Amino acid sequence: MMKTVRKLNPGGSTGRQSQPISPEKRLPDTGAVIFQRAAELEILAAGLFAGFSTALERDPAEGLSQRIEGLLNHSAALSGDGGQGGHAPRFGAPLLLKQVHSAEIVDAARISGFSTGSALQSPSIQELPRADGATSTLRHGGLLAIKTADCVPLLAVDGEGGQGASTRGAATRGASTRDAATNGAATRYAALHAGWRGTAAGILPALLRGWREAGSNLENVALALGPHIGGCCYEVRDDCLEQFAAADLEGAVTRIGGRAHLDLGRVLRAQAERLGVPAGRIVVSSHCTRCHADAEGRHPYASHRRTSAGGQALGHINVAVIGRLLHHQSD
Repeated sequence: MMKTVRKLNPGGSTGRQSQPISPEKRLPDTGAVIFQRAAELEILAAGLFAGFSTALERDPAEGLSQRIEGLLNHSAALSGDGGQGGHAPRFGAPLLLKQVHSAEIVDAARISGFSTGSALQSPSIQELPRADGATSTLRHGGLLAIKTADCVPLLAVDGEGGQGASTRGAATRGASTRDAATNGAATRYAALHAGWRGTAAGILPALLRGWREAGSNLENVALALGPHIGGCCYEVRDDCLEQFAAADLEGAVTRIGGRAHLDLGRVLRAQAERLGVPAGRIVVSSHCTRCHADAEGRHPYASHRRTSAGGQALGHINVAVIGRLLHHQSD
């Protein structure tokens, strides 16, 4: 069991100096899996869930999408939020991607069977969209899920959904920020898998520019970067660094023992800020998937780097999930 995490200061420093993603309410432990909720994103839209898991063991006898659905609903039942004991499940099966370390992002609305209240069947790996990001809206609904084992899981929300002046006017007339976001049924959200290749190729700028072209004001966007390998442990070759724009690497590379270490969280933060996302609306977990340990000395996250060094059995992943609940009190 992990220690209780502290409240995050959204305006804090980047990378390893940031506090962990800190939910006001954490879904209960389901065996070895804990979902840490990104409350900073959830408050932007009623009925939105956003969270990052600890290591999840793959079960070859069960589809991963259905496994995530079951874990979330079991956790919700334990916390009294529904899911069992006569209550309707709160979570449907999430959309998964065939992640290929690219900058490709799919529109979930164009995927058959993906929406709130629909029974999304678990497709074979050959049928999954080849992409490393997905975007949806509260109007369309559904859960998006990203798999990681050192790369950055990034969840994003546009609290006004491109509603522009009409939504901002509602807020200034006395409605709360949450009410204004809820009234904008087009509120956008997204999940990205950002390894060094996807980050260098601009997966986050691609998402933000796409949202801006669709009417979003990037000053209203909020980002949460979940646990990922930190600059403390992420040793990279110089030819890897050559793939990045010089501005991306400013302050993000350190030399330890003569070897380059890259802080991907800092790179992504810089990319977002240059496009107009306010620094105070970007939260970055300080938990390094490779070296972070809990109070008992256990490593709660899956890590490819640690696995390749013999530190953890194969077949574990972390997941990040974001989307609208199937059942919400205002529905």
